[in-house]
Amino acid sequence: MVRGWRGRALPGIAGAVALTGLLTGCAGGTIGLPDEAVTAAAEESAADRDADRDTTGSPVEDGPEEPAGEPEASDLVERSIDALNGASSMRIAMDLTTPGAGHGQVDVHLDDEANCTGTFTSSEQGTADVIRRGDDTWTRFDRSGWQYLAAGTGTPLDAETIDLLLGYYLYMPADAQESGMPATCDFGPLLGLMEGLSESPMRLGGTTTHDGVPARTVELLEEDGTVLVAAGPEPYLLHVETADGEMTFSDFGIPVDAVPPPDDLVLDLTDLSSGQIPA
Repeated sequence: MVRGWRGRALPGIAGAVALTGLLTGCAGGTIGLPDEAVTAAAEESAADRDADRDTTGSPVEDGPEEPAGEPEASDLVERSIDALNGASSMRIAMDLTTPGAGHGQVDVHLDDEANCTGTFTSSEQGTADVIRRGDDTWTRFDRSGWQYLAAGTGTPLDAETIDLLLGYYLYMPADAQESGMPATCDFGPLLGLMEGLSESPMRLGGTTTHDGVPARTVELLEEDGTVLVAAGPEPYLLHVETADGEMTFSDFGIPVDAVPPPDDLVLDLTDLSSGQIPA
């Protein structure tokens, strides 16, 4: 809680906490994949990661050996997705357009211990910077984000109040979090976007490089898209692009620096429900 505040009525703002699904649409779209795959992957991903994990370099240290001859496109993609499930941490960057959420961008560094830092931007709902460490989440909204949250309560905030809130993080402990933004920092829902991808019609393309990494191209026939998989005996997913947008995977095994913001830049639910805002 910020000390030295003056009270000012913020009617209904505490109810906006339920709307911290801000920008969920950025991660809820499936770039040409079936929606039900997201739920299935979220349920199974933890067990998959525990079975095959590495902490440095590529997602998998001892991946399966490359089959003799030319690999099947679907097998190559499936193995690259399995490698993601074995990663201890990674960075995921997304630029997607999804129905109902408009254009969205995500850049999040996350690990399998519920830590993450990232920025989520939606053309419809504004921008939020998120820090999550275990069960605790801090979210800093821009002007559009605060307006979106407040509008959900039926009581819009005036410009002066939003000016006072800008720059502060809204703190949410685990028992106050709803599905949405915090879940977007979880491996399960994000990797769930990739589940079922290997079942799409596809064919092998040529070779290329992606951010300096030699890669094999796989062409998605129905989605008119492209998958880039790291070349070599340990294939792992690098990039997926379709008409809906693109996703890039990097920084495998790099620790997530999820440092909480300073106390004097944190608002909590008690502050908001009691009408306490920065002086």
